[in-house]
Amino acid sequence: ESLTQVLINFPEPPLWSGGDGESTLHLLTADFFRSAHRVLEAGGSLTILSDNSRYIASVLATLADLKDEEGNEPLFVDRRELTADWKRSQVVRDLPLFVGLPGEVCGHFANS
Repeated sequence: ESLTQVLINFPEPPLWSGGDGESTLHLLTADFFRSAHRVLEAGGSLTILSDNSRYIASVLATLADLKDEEGNEPLFVDRRELTADWKRSQVVRDLPLFVGLPGEVCGHFANS
């Protein structure tokens, strides 16, 4: 546990052809998110910026399915206090998808 934040900017989605044999060569997998969770300190945050709503909704579904070692509690939860000023566009299995630009409170200083 050594990171306060993991920030992923515009990840490249895997190739989707609609059938079996989808690309497995992409970063944002369940294994990656488990590893990220292990190194995040308690209360740490994960922010993913994307312009591909279909892809990010599938990433949120992957995140929402991840549970703790006992299989009871989700690894990632909604941090409403960090995102109160953003426009919530949808919720994927209890995790919010927001539209807008993150600010300093999320560790993103590009628009400050």
